Amino acid sequence: MDMNIGGISRVQGAYRLNSFENKNTSRLDRARETKQILTLSDQARDFQTVLDAVRNVPDIREDKVSAIQGRINSGDYNISAAAIASKILSV
Repeated sequence: MDMNIGGISRVQGAYRLNSFENKNTSRLDRARETKQILTLSDQARDFQTVLDAVRNVPDIREDKVSAIQGRINSGDYNISAAAIASKILSV
């Protein structure tokens, strides 16, 4: 009677693979059940508040633009070239 020992090792290998998969599954299940808590410092919360406020500020201040545009249209807005040059050089 011939016995095929190679076949037995394949079966044993399948059981080992199945056992490995069960261990990984149980780790995943434990990881899913674990609750993680994130705690922010007061400084981080303050920073987030300021960041949110800055994000809500419009890029263009329509009130100032409208006021200056009205003065330009009425001919009341006069700035000298020397004043503009002075501001440019002061930066």
